[in-house]
Amino acid sequence: MINERSYGMPKDMGHYWEWHSGRSKLERNVDIMPKIIEKIKPEFIMTIDDLDTVGQPNLYKDKNLPWIQYFPIDNHDIDVLHNTTNGIYSSDISVCMSKFGYDLAKDNQINIDKYIYPFIDTEIYHKFTDKKQIDEVENFRKMHNLHDKKVLLFVGRPGWRKNVEFLIGAFKKLVDKRNDVALFLHMDFNDPCAEFNIWKLIYSMDLPPDLITRFVGFDWHTGVPKRIMSLLYNVADVYISTHGGEGFGLPICEAMASEVPGVITDCTTTPELYKEGDEWVRGFGARVKANILDNNVMRPFVDINDFVEKIEILLDDESLRKDMGKKGREWVQKNCSVPVITRKWKRLFRRIDVQKARIIG
Repeated sequence: MINERSYGMPKDMGHYWEWHSGRSKLERNVDIMPKIIEKIKPEFIMTIDDLDTVGQPNLYKDKNLPWIQYFPIDNHDIDVLHNTTNGIYSSDISVCMSKFGYDLAKDNQINIDKYIYPFIDTEIYHKFTDKKQIDEVENFRKMHNLHDKKVLLFVGRPGWRKNVEFLIGAFKKLVDKRNDVALFLHMDFNDPCAEFNIWKLIYSMDLPPDLITRFVGFDWHTGVPKRIMSLLYNVADVYISTHGGEGFGLPICEAMASEVPGVITDCTTTPELYKEGDEWVRGFGARVKANILDNNVMRPFVDINDFVEKIEILLDDESLRKDMGKKGREWVQKNCSVPVITRKWKRLFRRIDVQKARIIG
């Protein structure tokens, strides 16, 4: 297999090659891929990307080489979905990253072969229990002046889809009501994808600078070690996000694996991550107040008051936080741990009819 862009290599995957060819189709050098294909002679090629940026592997691969396309669907906009139909059907086998995406396509007569979640390494992301780890959490809190606060955490880039301005506005409402909260923003404030100046926004709301914390010197394109990310999730009391749609929600699930419940916009994948039937059991979805055309996609805007109210419910009920946290980890272990996802991909690979480029059975 050749994976054109990877979120990481699952264990026991056998022969596995990666080609990091750029972050967008404009940056990809299509002259490279045919040479790699000729040298490796893979049984199939796999791409992992948004449907509008994956490019056209059919331009550089032999027609008899099967193409598996793995992609997120991160919005409810039916017009956008129909506009990407050609992209979905251009591959031989299509796999999306969530049940939400799979069901949305099916409800609109668009055939996607399967959905498989991205994997979460539950051996790395877990609740700290031994004394050394707990001491590390306490030292981190003291070092960042969080020792007497309940910590809200957001992990992600400040792009337009994340609605970070809503998140900071919600935090302002919380700070005006209580003095026991702090916000850790794991992001690069100078990230080129930001559509506004984060520093100016925080200043304009007259938020005390010591209540919003981040990793100083962090660059969006370098990341931090997983061990540090695991520590950060253990520092958090509640994970929060005012996003306008997720194709899966990797940080949300990493927080769940660490037994940290959350409050996030009730759209796209939120119900499958946090709900059991009609009940919020692993976290809360904050209701949507309006759907607005944003960057040519209809996006849900969260109800800030409902968002704040549900954060306070979790902050004020330690027993509920623990219960939701445990249920969240159980869900991740059952649905998207490394062994579970590896088995699903292996099962899919074994069912590929290489000659006919389709799933058998």
